[in-house]
Amino acid sequence: MVTKVSIAQLQALVAIVEQGSFSAAGRQLGIAQSAISRNINELESRLRSAVFQREGRAARLTDEGARVAELSRDALRQWRVICEEFSEPTLLHRTLRMGITEIAAQTWLPRFMTAFRAAFPWVQLQLEVSAMASELVEKVQRGQLELVMVSDAGDRSDVTVLPLGLMKCGWYCRPDFQAPRRALPLDELMRFPLVMQDHVSAAGRLVLQWLESHAVQPANALYANSFAALGGMTVAGLGIGCLPCAVAHELVERGLVREIKTSPKMPPMRYVTVLRSDQGTPFLSRVAELAAEVCDYNLRYQEAG
Repeated sequence: MVTKVSIAQLQALVAIVEQGSFSAAGRQLGIAQSAISRNINELESRLRSAVFQREGRAARLTDEGARVAELSRDALRQWRVICEEFSEPTLLHRTLRMGITEIAAQTWLPRFMTAFRAAFPWVQLQLEVSAMASELVEKVQRGQLELVMVSDAGDRSDVTVLPLGLMKCGWYCRPDFQAPRRALPLDELMRFPLVMQDHVSAAGRLVLQWLESHAVQPANALYANSFAALGGMTVAGLGIGCLPCAVAHELVERGLVREIKTSPKMPPMRYVTVLRSDQGTPFLSRVAELAAEVCDYNLRYQEAG
């Protein structure tokens, strides 16, 4: 009969599987690697079965371990639901592993953090910022992040996608750049050198798909997957830059760029919150709601409203 299997032992097992090593699991849980090893040894003793097949420093799940890990994820989710649903939010103690893209850090993150700290003062936020939405979504799928805010989640059946906000973008160039000061049809815009994100970036992919829907494509483009870099490249006169309005607004006010209007106008980009379908909890749902309430992708460095 199996007795005294603890939450700490199940957390250690799942963290190792999701993070890929004992040391990384310890960093995620905020405990020493020796404590992770002790929890696994105790778990195997309680189960009277090895959950890992150890080969030197490598450790792979046994067949029994894979099944235990699967059941442990379900058990931990139910445990979190109980803790979160019946606890006062301001007294909740946990760590949240969240990911955002660069533009969120440049716009609504300060305002969100003010609201987050007020709602969950005892929750520790482990934040990852990346220019690549696809990398963040993959980390959600692997369990390395609990939820992420990105411009495009792709077509994935194993994640839940919740609406977050819209980001306006436009085309900008140096004031002395040799481009007409009138609205440009897209086919005429494509004749100029462009500065934009490529298809590897979710935001870049959305722009390229929009251009393709109008039967045009860039003839000469320079690519970078950082909005800050794109702003600098546009100010340098390397081409007409596709920039978020939040980034371009300050540059326009300083007289460093001017807007190139197009016909048709570029539609806003949809941003979403993504979490694993099998890992949703009341707390994560509330964090997603809070982000949707306060986020604004069109104003830089917002403070609490």
